[in-house]
Amino acid sequence: QAESSETTLPQKRRSEEMSKDNAIENRNGKSLPKEVSAANKANEFEKSVLTQPNDSFVWLQYIAFHLGYYDVASARAVAERALARIPAREEDQRFNIWIGFMNMEIMFGTNDSLKDVFDRACQNAHPKRLHLKLAEILEKAGKMNESKDILLKALSKFKSSKKVWMAYLRHLIAMGNVEESRAQLKRCLQSLDKHKHVLTITKYASDEYQFGSKERGRNIFEGMLTNYPKRHDLWTIYIDREVKSGNIDAARKLYERFVNSEVKP
Repeated sequence: QAESSETTLPQKRRSEEMSKDNAIENRNGKSLPKEVSAANKANEFEKSVLTQPNDSFVWLQYIAFHLGYYDVASARAVAERALARIPAREEDQRFNIWIGFMNMEIMFGTNDSLKDVFDRACQNAHPKRLHLKLAEILEKAGKMNESKDILLKALSKFKSSKKVWMAYLRHLIAMGNVEESRAQLKRCLQSLDKHKHVLTITKYASDEYQFGSKERGRNIFEGMLTNYPKRHDLWTIYIDREVKSGNIDAARKLYERFVNSEVKP
């Protein structure tokens, strides 16, 4: 009997492990066997959206389920149901659905279908956020020209937005368009209120560190510190950029300069 226990216990454990491997965990930790039919899975999602109708996560999971079967028509239908069901007061939840909808059109749709969804979204949600998010999604998808076009449209609509300008400048730096980014920085400062200038230039310098040239970033920070030596936030960001770029010695020297300067914390 002892030998029988020793042989059956590992088998039981292997069986349990295989059961776990052959299961899909949903958000609540419940397991759905992989062999459950698509129809039964759809029924489970239907129950979920009925009990949690304002939860964008549940709707997006349902959309992803259909896309997993390349059923784009059903996925679009679920997205439309989500937008019809989630009330207007749930702005963030609706925003998530619009983002998921746009992602779907980028992956499975056409330029026209994406434009249609985007235009509708801008009429029903926060247009500036949508422009910035779509530009980000397109860039991650490798659609650099399309991303730039969206940012240019955003600039035409929100000329005095620091966020839009910073996104556009970062995009140009990441694309290696150094001269264009410098020219656009001048335009940016002409368009923005003066109280936004320091933070905008600081962000531009940080983006140079991350996406462009560290040396150009340093030159900008040094110029900023010459003009604003008492801005503690500039010192902090400058030091942080050196640390994140792996230049610990430079960061230490900067900190020593800060401590030994006339700036008092």
